[in-house]
Amino acid sequence: MNDKTQSISITDRFKSSPRAAFLLGCLAGLVFFLAVFGGRIIDPTYTDWLLHSDDLEGSVDLTQHYLGWVFYRNSPWQFPFGLTEGIYSSPVSVIYTDSIPLFAFIFKLLSPVLPAQFQYFGLYGLLCYCLMGGFGALLVHRVCKNTIFTMLAAVLFICNPVMLNRMYLHTALAGHFIVVAGLCLYFYHKSLPARRLLLLWTVLISCGTLINAYFTPMLYGLLFFAVLGEIRCKNATAKAVDNLVILGLPPLLTAFLCYCFGMFYGNVPAAAGGLEVLSFNLNGFFNPLTKLTDFHDHIMGYTDMNYSRWLPPLPMSTAYQNEGFAYLGVGVMLLFLMIIMIAVSKPLSVQTGRSVSDLFGSEDTMEAPCRNSLLFFMIICLVLALSPVATFGENELYHLPLPGFIHDAWSSFRSTARFIWPVYYCLITMILFFMGRLVSHSKNRSQRILFTVLMSAAVILQLFDLSPGYIEKHGAFSDIRPYRTTLSDPMWDELGEGASHIIFYPPTEYGLYEDGKTSVEFEIYALKHGLTLSNTYMSRNLCSFADEDTYDHFNELASGSSCPDIIYVFFDCMDEADLPDPAVHGLKYYKLDKYTVAVSTR
Repeated sequence: MNDKTQSISITDRFKSSPRAAFLLGCLAGLVFFLAVFGGRIIDPTYTDWLLHSDDLEGSVDLTQHYLGWVFYRNSPWQFPFGLTEGIYSSPVSVIYTDSIPLFAFIFKLLSPVLPAQFQYFGLYGLLCYCLMGGFGALLVHRVCKNTIFTMLAAVLFICNPVMLNRMYLHTALAGHFIVVAGLCLYFYHKSLPARRLLLLWTVLISCGTLINAYFTPMLYGLLFFAVLGEIRCKNATAKAVDNLVILGLPPLLTAFLCYCFGMFYGNVPAAAGGLEVLSFNLNGFFNPLTKLTDFHDHIMGYTDMNYSRWLPPLPMSTAYQNEGFAYLGVGVMLLFLMIIMIAVSKPLSVQTGRSVSDLFGSEDTMEAPCRNSLLFFMIICLVLALSPVATFGENELYHLPLPGFIHDAWSSFRSTARFIWPVYYCLITMILFFMGRLVSHSKNRSQRILFTVLMSAAVILQLFDLSPGYIEKHGAFSDIRPYRTTLSDPMWDELGEGASHIIFYPPTEYGLYEDGKTSVEFEIYALKHGLTLSNTYMSRNLCSFADEDTYDHFNELASGSSCPDIIYVFFDCMDEADLPDPAVHGLKYYKLDKYTVAVSTR
């Protein structure tokens, strides 16, 4: 074999290799992440940026996620393994601090060899973008082995605004590569042996659950409909046992992992409020508007953020429908319009061999029953995302009256708008599959070049259209100041030296659940002085339980009990007349910065 023939052979093998496509996609994700967020936040010892999330994202959530990890790291090992001490009156699972439990557990195991100041959130964000590019490329490689097209498709997955909007806002929920990895398993389902499928589905669902529980039903849905499509195919009887095992084992393992991590531990409520308002709006695929949280003087508000350079924002029913942000982008929308024109145009469809049904798969990717299964899955996700109250713009389309037990079960995933993510990525996948088959099956080289050029133009338009979002993120992460606490009065340090616990007196209906800034400030203070707290801001509202304990404690103070090692913090909205009587409860009050604080005089 001469050198030229050998070179061609190596090139062909590289182009046909799914591993090569995956690695190139990962590389594209790496480049995008560094371009938008920079490399500094990857440094595991750099933590100042995590304490400035209200400046970076307009929300304290990222700071709360990081502090949850620090408290978890400092907690002694116990069973369940995920229990965190110091942030609530009793241990609570790291799941409810949204600290990416999988990473928290791994790095807690490694804690003895880690530096005292350590964070993994920068690494997690980098991995999310690398894996999004990798799995996106692997998915498109199923129908098109063209390296240029595969890379262009990977860029469309990587640059999508839905993932960008979540990254370092609700950090765990930015793991959208999990959904795309699930789609990879769905489309590769028929070509993989049963044992490998079982292993891959089990690993993926377990990892998704331990990153954020919202990914669990999405992955189960993909698994169920992949197996359903398999069962409906010919000769499925021979694989019946394998399919039952693939369906049954991952749920059992997931339930076991949730138990081991403490998801069912303590008095954390399963249901939460907001089901009807944290929903998807039917204009969401075309609406570039999202609402960014904005904290000012402990009051949460919203500011508008338009992710499109060209399209105007569309109205939403409530500001909370930012949870359903699912803007496709001008580039993807133009691709969709173009392939519809190709599919319905008889001369073009005959020339290219494509039809409108190819939008949802063809014989070279999956058989018809699998194709129908995916459509059913998308419809179910859309219905779940809409919630019991469906809206289009500011108009309410229907309001389903539900029995209480169904409403409570649905409310366990109260931000139902997030279930639009599988639909979102399915739509992008189908568009790219169609384009990929156009490139792969074109009858001559000029057609392949034309479709590749059109794909390139769509990617450029997409990047330019979405550039306001990239610029906003890049600007926020380019100017990060060192952290400075707002608890600047020297008396704080004096009180902290002789204390072991902080109790927040509950003056409001929702307490710290609606006052995340106060929570994170005192979490940082507590970590500095080795204190525990009666309550903190978490993903589930535990304030009513904490308030009961607090009122019981103040009743004990009124009966003569002495607690000299406790600092009492009263919310800044309290009037002086509403404060507990210092003579009855044996308290001495201080005004430190903008907080009213008390310690026992007994």
